[in-house]
Amino acid sequence: MTQFAAALSTSPQTLTALSEVCREVTRDLGGAIPDLVMVFCSHHHHAAVSSIGSEIRKLTGAQTILGCTGESIAGNSQEIELQPALSLWAAILPGTELQTFAVQWENTPDGPVSTGLPESRFGGDTTLRAIFFLGDGFTSPVDSLLQYIADEFPGIPLLGGMASGAGRPGENALF
Repeated sequence: MTQFAAALSTSPQTLTALSEVCREVTRDLGGAIPDLVMVFCSHHHHAAVSSIGSEIRKLTGAQTILGCTGESIAGNSQEIELQPALSLWAAILPGTELQTFAVQWENTPDGPVSTGLPESRFGGDTTLRAIFFLGDGFTSPVDSLLQYIADEFPGIPLLGGMASGAGRPGENALF
């Protein structure tokens, strides 16, 4: 049975916020280990983004963790702007295979070139149901990504969004 849980913390201390949301989500999932965790945090937590994934893994047991920084963080029927916030969404997805990937973009005279995108399987992938993508508005050429997904994975939904809130390249975080 598919289960979902979500939590929001407005603590300015990253470890406190992570402890709060992971404890709440774990409780709501009945102690089960989530298959997928998505985390979104305000830039107040930017200094700790390199440890957020490992801390979530330690606190929940989740192996697949995706997330990014944002200007507005939503959770628990609230939208937090310009204040510390960390939102966690977790899912138990029986029978689902999850595969993560990280895409690197490079500008060339012929246009953007990427590495790390999943490759379509010969004859089409009959098990692929969706691709979830988080990008950085400063470095992700969305038009190229959309064209690649349309060409390589016709009919497969591309879900996701863009990290936000940064004033210049390198300030948004993806994890």
